[in-house]
Amino acid sequence: MFQKLLIVLATIIFSVAAQAQPGNGASFDAQLAAGHTAYLGGNYQRALRIYESAKAMRSSDAQVYYFIGCAKAKLNQYDEAISTLKIASGIAGERDQGLHAKVLFMIAMLEEKRNSLITAKIAWNTYLSYVKGHTETTSFIAVAEDRIKLIEIQAQLIKDYAAIKRKAPGNSL
Repeated sequence: MFQKLLIVLATIIFSVAAQAQPGNGASFDAQLAAGHTAYLGGNYQRALRIYESAKAMRSSDAQVYYFIGCAKAKLNQYDEAISTLKIASGIAGERDQGLHAKVLFMIAMLEEKRNSLITAKIAWNTYLSYVKGHTETTSFIAVAEDRIKLIEIQAQLIKDYAAIKRKAPGNSL
């Protein structure tokens, strides 16, 4: 019984995905579903193409920019992902506070992945400020506070190491 249900569900998902090829006239929702299927299957390049196709249908939808940003992040295109997520943030604004918070969180995570301590700390503080001012959003305040503390520790370690290296005889470190 359970296996039959799984087979039926898989058939439905894959038929929607098959119909939602970029440019074949599938609906926006079908495009997103196909993009999600590709994304969850680890085919981020395909997901990105499908999400881009969905964006062409509804360029004012913050969610599609969020999904494009996530796919670009999985492809290690951090700069492009952050730029796209900033567009999502601007569109979501106060209309979709939950998505706005999620986008700000993702931007902060990606700034860390880029190893940019200063911009990561700024991004985490931006997220913190937003979610503290919008208590109705689902937020991860403790995570953000911990990430900021870890960034500060890492920055201090880098600074201490540089000082030790300058003082070391022969600079052999």
